[in-house]
Amino acid sequence: MAEKGVTCTNCHTPHSAKLNITNEGVCAQCHITSKYSAEKHTFHKAETEASECTSCHMPETTYMQVDPRRDHSWQIPRPDLGKYTGTPNACTNCHKDQSNEWAGEALSKWFPKSNYRHQQHFSVAFYAAAINHQSAADALSYVAQNHTERDIIRASALQRLDRYPSTNTLNALSHAVKKTTMKSSATGLFRAAWASHRLSAGKS
Repeated sequence: MAEKGVTCTNCHTPHSAKLNITNEGVCAQCHITSKYSAEKHTFHKAETEASECTSCHMPETTYMQVDPRRDHSWQIPRPDLGKYTGTPNACTNCHKDQSNEWAGEALSKWFPKSNYRHQQHFSVAFYAAAINHQSAADALSYVAQNHTERDIIRASALQRLDRYPSTNTLNALSHAVKKTTMKSSATGLFRAAWASHRLSAGKS
């Protein structure tokens, strides 16, 4: 949402961090409520927690057993990714007795024309790097050079590329340094630069 100009104070009061408007009213500042009703969008009983925007798009995680926080990246639930990466999703976090396949089928029925179904996602590249898959370098390079991704995602891809010195890493780095906002991602750029140095020095 930040890319669209949304800031913290659009939803929260600056000193208390409390919501400016309770519950779905915050979302309705921009989104047409009739378009995102229980019948047309959530497909859960109206006026229940399951039907709230945040339940699906801002799932809560408790850190250190005492610090509950909602995800502010506003991701689309993707149980299809969970089949491959093992990542949690809002659907099976609630429906713990069901599988990712079950959740995926439900979403397919509700949103048959969705552009998000089976869409490429950066998490697959990150997972490939985590398990040292042979496709990791190419996948990370693609993410790092994808200008439709947010800067923090591209920088995270660059950071992971430090283990894969190659021509693709050099290309990803050269693209990143041309983008002003990416220059602030010092850690990712430094690691990618070091990988490139190893490559040019013939130590890869």
